Amino acid sequence: MALCDLSNRNPNVLYELGIRQAYDKPVVLVQDEKTERIFDVSGISTVQYSSKRLYEEVLENRKAITEAIRSTKEGKQNSIIKVVNVKNAEVQKGEVSKEDKIEVLLSGLLEDVKELKKYNVSPKQQFQSEEISDWEEVMLNNIISFEIILKHGITNKDINNVVNNIIKSMSVQMDCYRRGDRLFVKVNTSDVQKMKNIRFLLQKDLCV
Repeated sequence: MALCDLSNRNPNVLYELGIRQAYDKPVVLVQDEKTERIFDVSGISTVQYSSKRLYEEVLENRKAITEAIRSTKEGKQNSIIKVVNVKNAEVQKGEVSKEDKIEVLLSGLLEDVKELKKYNVSPKQQFQSEEISDWEEVMLNNIISFEIILKHGITNKDINNVVNNIIKSMSVQMDCYRRGDRLFVKVNTSDVQKMKNIRFLLQKDLCV
């Protein structure tokens, strides 16, 4: 059972939902009232919740989502597979060849390297402001990458001051890149504790 939030139409969420639907796995769809309805298929139910998060609305939304989960568990909710009456995908049994395993691993590594190169920007350079997809914390070749959400009103000058102070005080190589309300950070270190300290200092001075 999976709870899938369609709010903001996150491509990763839609991709994962497609995989679950293809294999006819149980899933409960929810989204906030700001997001336009994605599916226009009769029989596919989506639970709408309020983005305002008022106490009374939260209780009401929680009740509706709980009921949807129970209903899906009991098999009362339709899936795409059932609505369009097609056969669900099947996993073929058999061992994956060594060559295929290597190809998958190399593809993943190449994607990671592309991401690291994409955001290789010094904190002293001009910050840009755009919307991009979420980063997850990644460690590759002693480079630790993560993101933080900036508090309202933070300026690029504020970020530069905090970042440069951390670089001087902790003697660490560090690159940052701002887009919108997010700061993407890369730290060249294999010391996980140092990385945690850096993240703490950034969040203390720049986050809500």
